[in-house]
Amino acid sequence: MTVRNRFHRVLGLTAAASLTLGAASITGCASYGSYPEIGSDAAVNDTNVIPMPTLMRLAVTEVAERYGYTDAPYLVNWPKGTEMRTADRMIELMPGDAARAMPGTLDRPTLHVTRVWLRVDTGTVEVLRPMLELGPKDDGTFAYEPVVVHLRTGALKPWRVVATRAWSPDTRNIPRVHLWEDEWAADEPMIEFDNANEDS
Repeated sequence: MTVRNRFHRVLGLTAAASLTLGAASITGCASYGSYPEIGSDAAVNDTNVIPMPTLMRLAVTEVAERYGYTDAPYLVNWPKGTEMRTADRMIELMPGDAARAMPGTLDRPTLHVTRVWLRVDTGTVEVLRPMLELGPKDDGTFAYEPVVVHLRTGALKPWRVVATRAWSPDTRNIPRVHLWEDEWAADEPMIEFDNANEDS
């Protein structure tokens, strides 16, 4: 290959890469995202931006199937700010009888998506799950266990779950269930635990 041909080949590859990055920007793709916002970082904090919905859906699917929630109707509480159309699309792709929050579904066991991290080709999603296997506590509520789901992608490879880790129960505040029919609920948690912390 001559120097001239090599130059044109490199120029073509550079242009193709630029077009790919430009298309990702136009279509609302993100490579660095966080929910909730972490300080003043430059990450995208919108859970509607691709691939944030994919990460959330795969993580909830992993938890729902791993812990047997697909055997009965269950509810998924997506993060505050998730648009109804995004939530509905994710629910359509969920296993079992999943539903988003709406009248008539609020008595179902609820999986809460509380955190989403995206760092180029790695993702981490935290899901709070009710520990139905332990039965209700004295006050009628269930213990909630944080499950952290790790995901990866690669060149031309889809996102996939690569690991999960469960943390001590009742160490996270449980968020309010968000109803699109009303205004978003207040930011204060629905249930607070004395030993709740922010470590993961």
